[in-house]
Amino acid sequence: MEKNELLEQSYTFSMHIVLTCRWMRKRKVEWFLCDQLMRAGTAVCANLYEAQNAHGIKDFTAKLEISMKESSESLYWIRLLTDLGDINKPTADRLLTELTSIRNMLGAAIRTAKQNN
Repeated sequence: MEKNELLEQSYTFSMHIVLTCRWMRKRKVEWFLCDQLMRAGTAVCANLYEAQNAHGIKDFTAKLEISMKESSESLYWIRLLTDLGDINKPTADRLLTELTSIRNMLGAAIRTAKQNN
């Protein structure tokens, strides 16, 4: 079976998001903020997994676009929580580097899917 780099990287990103949220909760960061980051950050990969069983190219493209939207929301929450001092700079830098790579691959996948439609 061929390795899917986008799925692998997004899964690793999801794990890092969960670990970051656990750390923030131990530091008593507002539950709502942790929850928002957790939902958006893990939804990137979850929608990619859903795309693997899409009902045609339009459904596949839609799932990729939802992943891109969730990645944009994740970017927002990471920036906000970093600026508030709830995520330390090294952690934020790692998350943002991972997210940038994922977003680049997602963008390419969306363009390809639309061209094939």
